[in-house]
Amino acid sequence: MQSSVKIPKAASVLVSSYGLLSWLDSVVTGLERDQPRRTNAALRVLSCLWTSLKEHPGAVAGLILKLLLALLPKLHLKLNAKILRVYLDALSGSAAAATIQLPWLLTLSDVNAVLRYCQGILGPVQDLEDLLLFGPEFAHQRIQKDATKELASVRYHLRCFILTRLKQASQSK
Repeated sequence: MQSSVKIPKAASVLVSSYGLLSWLDSVVTGLERDQPRRTNAALRVLSCLWTSLKEHPGAVAGLILKLLLALLPKLHLKLNAKILRVYLDALSGSAAAATIQLPWLLTLSDVNAVLRYCQGILGPVQDLEDLLLFGPEFAHQRIQKDATKELASVRYHLRCFILTRLKQASQSK
């Protein structure tokens, strides 16, 4: 499935004519936290699907966003930083596209849930909590250092996700 959705035309046909998103919804709903291989496979399919369709997302962005948010509580507690980066990249991209027309799709509680999950992998995320609370003006004053490049990359993608939420909130006022 992952190979098929990497091709934009195939991804578009699978979504519009074959109910791929409905099938993915049932897969995500049926996942358990103790199934990391299946969860990672679903994440990779969603990520590839987003990458293929991001040039012309339409309503698909909102559906992918909701599936990615539904996948969060099923992600393994010790997720590999590289896979977490893939998750955050797809989440940030789909959130940016979806909330242009539907700003209510990404709530503050969604962002806080993602932040809490990432805290378990990154450790302290006070700089990102401050960014969420005080806005981008405060963002560059306190930046947490990470032990590895992978964790720094995860923190960067999480920062982009939070900035997407802040931008969406300022535009909906």
